Order: sequence, then structure tokens, then C-alpha cells
Amino acid sequence: MTQSVMKTWTKAGARRLMLGLAVCVVLAALPGVCLAKADYSFIGVKSESQVTQFLTRLQKAVAAGDRQAVAKMVSYPLMAVIDGQDVEIAAEADFVARYDQILTEDVRAGILAQGLKAEDVFVNKDGVMVGDSGRIWALPDGKELRISEIRGQ
Repeated sequence: MTQSVMKTWTKAGARRLMLGLAVCVVLAALPGVCLAKADYSFIGVKSESQVTQFLTRLQKAVAAGDRQAVAKMVSYPLMAVIDGQDVEIAAEADFVARYDQILTEDVRAGILAQGLKAEDVFVNKDGVMVGDSGRIWALPDGKELRISEIRGQ
């Protein structure tokens, strides 16, 4: 009896394993077919396009060196790290005046390198991470995303 049960289980297990492998091969050959749409609702973002639009505007402003435009994309007061110290940036004028200290060359490079596809964007309870270093985070402020935190350089 044991051999009979074992033989049946082995055949059934082998079929499931083969089916699982076949599904993996198909999914690997067709990237994106079974990917769910990005869901940012748990942080208050209504759609993926809201994230893409924010990132595009931010990248254009940083690439152009438009300090005012970047400053308008920030939620104030902003906590930033300047020379290893936590500094509160109270308003747009403060941000513009300290722009190079807040958005160092490395931070700006990270912003510009950020991909715009859903699979390129990391999101968790802290918000939308901009760049790959975890230095810049954005959260909804009213109807639009704004930079909520700039962490250590």
C-alpha cells in the first residue's frame, strides 16, 4: 500500500513540478504579461501616472538647474541633512538659498537616473523613493506629490 501511495504522489508531484516550471518559462519569456499595475494607494497616491508626472517634472527641473521649480515641489518644513547636521528648511526661499547644500551633485545624479516605469519605482510606508539611495522621499501633500524628506548625503 505504501508503495502505491508513494508512486501516485510522485507522479502527481512530478506533474505539478513540470507545470510550475512551464509557467515560469512562459512568464520569463513574456516579461510584463502578468505584472499587476503599481498600487500606491496605501500612501495616498491615486494613480501610477501621478508618480510618473512628479518624477518627470522633478527630473526636468533638476536637469535645467531650476531651483525655484524644485523648491515648489517640496513640502515645508523640510528636514534635510547639511554637512552631517539635521536642518529644518522652513520655506522655498530657504531651500533655494541652500539648494547646492541640500541637493548635492550625487543627489541630483540619483534624481536624474531614476527610471519612470513602475518597476523602477520603490514605494513603502515612507513614500515614493526618488533615486536608488533612499535619500529623497516624496508623499502626497494635498492632490500632488511633494518631496517630504531629504536624508543624509
